[in-house]
Amino acid sequence: MSFLIDVGNHETIEDVVDRIDSIEGIAVGELNFSMEELLRNGIYIIKENENVVYVGKATSRIFLERFAGHFDTRKGGGFNNLLKTIAKSKGNTDSDEDLKNVWRTVLNFKIVCVALDPSREHLLKKWEDLLMIHYNEYHSLYNRTIGMLNMIMVMILVMKLMY
Repeated sequence: MSFLIDVGNHETIEDVVDRIDSIEGIAVGELNFSMEELLRNGIYIIKENENVVYVGKATSRIFLERFAGHFDTRKGGGFNNLLKTIAKSKGNTDSDEDLKNVWRTVLNFKIVCVALDPSREHLLKKWEDLLMIHYNEYHSLYNRTIGMLNMIMVMILVMKLMY
C-alpha cells in the first residue's frame, strides 16, 4: 500500500487532488522510523475514514519529525495542536489522559504524503494553501483555515498559473 505521492514538474494541483483521493494512505499506527519515505519534506494529508481532516506541510523538518510532534500525547507538547483540537472537538480537555485517548483513535487515521520535485519545493506553502481551500470546501478540517488575504494571494497565484 503506497502512501507517498511524488509530484512531477508538469502535474497540476487538480492532478494531485485526484491522486490523493484515489489512495487510502497508511494508518498512523503503522508508521515506523525505518520508512525511507518519511525522510523527505512535503505536504501531508490526514484522513479520518475517507474524509480529509488535516492538511499540513513539513518544510524545516522531515515528515518523520513532523508526525512525531503531531502525535505527542503530552499536554505540554509543542506541536500537538492536532490532538488538542480533536480532543476539544469531542468535548474533552487537553489533559495528558484525554490526549492519550484521542491518540488511540488517531492511530486509525490514514496519512498521505505529497513530495514535490525539488525544483518546485519553493511552492510547498502555496500548494498547502490550495489543498486547504479545496478540502475545507468539502470537509471540516481540524487545522486552521487560511486568512482572507492569504486566500486572495493564492487565488492570484492560481490565475497566474492558468494563463
